[in-house]
Amino acid sequence: NELLASYAMGEYQLGKLNVTGGVRLENNLQSLNSNTLQGVRKIELRNRVAVLLPSVNLAWKLTQTTQLRFAYGMTEKRPEFRELAPLS
Repeated sequence: NELLASYAMGEYQLGKLNVTGGVRLENNLQSLNSNTLQGVRKIELRNRVAVLLPSVNLAWKLTQTTQLRFAYGMTEKRPEFRELAPLS
């Protein structure tokens, strides 16, 4: 499994509202090299996925000691190796 990732973030103050946003770019390569149980056939898989994952956080200051918060973010679930391997 090879993962390359980068992240950019920015923060803005709009009165009592604080906005923080970001984006993560992931480039992932999953490789599987194996043989069938009988050893007859070689199995080689390469699963490359590039994905952009945004996020945003909002914080609204209601009083000196109270904030209302909202957050959103995307994630990526990659398959496990057993899910990539073909069954023979």
